[in-house]
Amino acid sequence: MYCKNHHLCCLAVLILPLFVFVWSLDLDASEDKADPVYPQKIIVLDPGHGGNDPGAVGSGGLAEKAVTLEIARRIKEKLIDNYDVFLTRNDDYHIRIPDRISIANHLKADLYISIHTAASFLQQTNGMVIFYYNDSNTRSPSPPHPLSSKLNAIENQQVAWDEIQNRHTVLSKKFAEIIEQQIKNYGNAKQITIESASLVPLKGADMPAVLIEFGHITNPSEEISFNDSETLSDYAEIIRRSVEIFFHGNSKLPPE
Repeated sequence: MYCKNHHLCCLAVLILPLFVFVWSLDLDASEDKADPVYPQKIIVLDPGHGGNDPGAVGSGGLAEKAVTLEIARRIKEKLIDNYDVFLTRNDDYHIRIPDRISIANHLKADLYISIHTAASFLQQTNGMVIFYYNDSNTRSPSPPHPLSSKLNAIENQQVAWDEIQNRHTVLSKKFAEIIEQQIKNYGNAKQITIESASLVPLKGADMPAVLIEFGHITNPSEEISFNDSETLSDYAEIIRRSVEIFFHGNSKLPPE
């Protein structure tokens, strides 16, 4: 066909492919909106102690710092496909508590999990303890937790943003209760308690946060369990399931 207006024909030839290209982009965008990609939640795992600070040491010579790092690595392996997971330390070195908290705050983490083992002068003492932060505890007076007084002495200074964790108390307690329930569901026979305390390792974290003592390393049988790969993997799976429930309910969990 002959075009009487040569300039209009040329313009049409140039515009038509561009229109088709833009129209195809709109179709792609509508498909993306139908299946949105949500940003991944950020989780910071804090393996307690490290370097010249071994933490508690069992009668068999196993140091808390080694156990906490191994548990953190296993938890990361379980979570890494669905979450952005960071460790405050990746090897055997010391890092100050305020710096651990600063890492989580800088990353704008959605959840902070501080990993420890418990210790007691009584070797038969056993079980797990899950802490969430609360500096306005209304429970009956009790002796300060050994970890709190010890770490206060180590740091010998006030942690920045020392009131900010209070606004996350409700969600932190909720996460602690989810972990407790998952431990029971998983068939773990350990005694489990949830405590609230003004713990230095949680102070200043601007996100829901818990500190978990996975057992008493000073109990010989529990020290042995910390060297058992299957036991450590079970702990990691319990935390994975707890995280899924905390963020998504039971929707992402396979049936029991």
